[in-house]
Amino acid sequence: MDKIDLRVIKVTVEVGEESKVYSGPMDIHVTGNKTTSSTPNNADIKISNLTAEVRNYLLTETSPFNKNRKKKRVKIEAGRESTGTTVVFIGDVTASSPTQPPDIGITLKSQTGAASKNNVVRQSGRSQEGLKDISGRVAKDMNLGLEFEADEKNIANYNFTGGAGVQVDALSRAGQSQAFVDDETLVVKKRGAARKGTKIILNKKSGMIGVPEVTETGVNVKMLFTPDAKIGGEVEITSDLNPSVNGNYEIYTLRFELSTRQEAFYYVAECKRLDKK
Repeated sequence: MDKIDLRVIKVTVEVGEESKVYSGPMDIHVTGNKTTSSTPNNADIKISNLTAEVRNYLLTETSPFNKNRKKKRVKIEAGRESTGTTVVFIGDVTASSPTQPPDIGITLKSQTGAASKNNVVRQSGRSQEGLKDISGRVAKDMNLGLEFEADEKNIANYNFTGGAGVQVDALSRAGQSQAFVDDETLVVKKRGAARKGTKIILNKKSGMIGVPEVTETGVNVKMLFTPDAKIGGEVEITSDLNPSVNGNYEIYTLRFELSTRQEAFYYVAECKRLDKK
């Protein structure tokens, strides 16, 4: 009998310089949403069967009423025993609460860029400045890496004053491109084009669940968790039951639900058609 390839979920909670990792066989259930829009990515994490000491530590350190200046971040990783894990979500803890008895657990709420959204930044560009250089400064303001795939162009007199996170919208408008945050990376790319090197093939043999649902802009499709799915990435869909949806799409929203003990271990991708005539 073949050995079952067990799923793996790891939750790393960072408080200041201290990191603690929680993983199986703990009862962990996470849900979240990542998008290429200006809406911050978010995730809810429920960890059950903790010791009272660990639960109280997390509740105290991640409480919004705890005014210490330590960073409070969470990283979610998922995968299989045979292949290892990949990062699903990284964000700042915004709230925490205990679970209902009899479980001794905790629920954490997290959001990308929450810690820096009120940090006021000021940018004053030269009379002519390249979009890539401006994007680099925006990424630095937000402590992010940069993935630049947009057409390079000169921007005249780029100026911005406001919250660091709001600057992503300003960057999109100035460069007539698409800018968004994916975990620890600021992505700047062409509108209507997928991120390079991200294409996944999706059909009933590769993890597609059910039949893709047609929407006004493309399709919504459910799939088993795969480390290769990315917001802004490309997916080639082939459906035997509804061949009219077959084609290439850009993922603009990626919802996830992952669990160590329940059945859930999947993505739901909301997609725009790339090759629509």
